[in-house]
Amino acid sequence: MLGLTVWGLSLGQALLVTGNILLVSVTALIGNKISPSVGLATVPVAVQFIGLMSATLPAALLVRLLGRKAVFLIGNIIGLFGAALAYYALLQSDFWLFCFSTFLLGVAIGIGQQYRFAAIENCPEGKGPQAISLIMGGGFWLQYLDLALQFGQNISFQMYNISVPSRLYSSYMQ
Repeated sequence: MLGLTVWGLSLGQALLVTGNILLVSVTALIGNKISPSVGLATVPVAVQFIGLMSATLPAALLVRLLGRKAVFLIGNIIGLFGAALAYYALLQSDFWLFCFSTFLLGVAIGIGQQYRFAAIENCPEGKGPQAISLIMGGGFWLQYLDLALQFGQNISFQMYNISVPSRLYSSYMQ
């Protein structure tokens, strides 16, 4: 038995991966709609990855100073703020604010990359490989759930004739 903490970290990793894939999928489309120039459409995606890369090493160093729980809490708060800011930026059609919000989301994803290490620390002796497999595989299994939810969402959008922009807004509020 791996314990509740490891299963919780697996769920957190699964949600993180799902959100990241959703973010990559819709960000360039949104950028194309609200950017001042078509050539800037993929800047929000690039900024997200810059945020992710810039946060990974500092997150590992912060874990030593503050502990994993505090760093994960900080990462989740940054992610929630980034998602709310992205939603607001879309409502205002503010491209540069949207870019900043995707940077914050990237930072949150970078911090979330530490989940697998927390799983090793919170599993019984000799169960480290199983814990890492559960954490890394959590995102894989949740993709099937995500596809089912998107399929149902698309059907409901078609039934109620909801326009594409509101579908894009809802991506940040899932």
